[in-house]
Amino acid sequence: ALLESRWRFAAGLGGISITLLVLNNVDKVILSGLASLKAFGYYTLAWTLANAVRLLADPLFTTFFPRLSQAWAAGDMEALGELYHRVCRMMTVAILPLGLTIAFFAPEAMYVWTQSPETAAQSGPLLRLLALGNLCLAMTIVPYALQLASGWTSLAFWSNVAASVILAPLMLFLARTYGTYGGGIAWTILNGTYLVVTVLAMH
Repeated sequence: ALLESRWRFAAGLGGISITLLVLNNVDKVILSGLASLKAFGYYTLAWTLANAVRLLADPLFTTFFPRLSQAWAAGDMEALGELYHRVCRMMTVAILPLGLTIAFFAPEAMYVWTQSPETAAQSGPLLRLLALGNLCLAMTIVPYALQLASGWTSLAFWSNVAASVILAPLMLFLARTYGTYGGGIAWTILNGTYLVVTVLAMH
C-alpha cells in the first residue's frame, strides 16, 4: 500500500533525474562536435570552476530538505513559510558573494586556480557566463527542495522537459554562431529563465 501511494512521486523524481542528466550534458555533447579540442578543453575547465558555485548549495539542500519535509507533513504552514524564507536568505548569503566574485573576476579566478595566463585569458570569459548561470541555478535549489518536500514533482519535471526541447536547438544555434561562448550564453539564459519563471510559478 505504501509503494502504491508513492509511485507517482518516485516516477516524478526519476523523470526529473533523467531530464537533468540531459540538461547538464547537452552543451558538452554539442560543443564536443563543433569546437576544437583545445577550445572544448578551455570550456570544460571553466565549467568545472563555475560548478563550485552550485556545489556550495548542496549542503544546504541536504541539511534543510528533511526539515522542510517535516514541517510540510506536520501541516504547519506558518512554520514552513518561516523556515523556507530563512533558508532562502541563508542560500543568498552563502551563494551570491561567491558567484558574483567569480563572475566579475573570472580571469583572475581562473589564474589563481591554474596559474596559467593563457588559460585565464581563454577560459575567463567562459567562466563569467557559466558562473552567472550556475548562480541562478543555485538560487533555485531551495524552492526545488520545497517542491519535493510537498511531493510536487510535476513543475520541475515539465520545466525540465520544456527546457530540454528548447535548449538543444538554442545551444546548437549559439554554438555555431559564437563557438564555446554560445554554450555559456545558452546556459545562462536557461538558468536565468528557471530562476524567474519556475520560482514565480511555484510561489
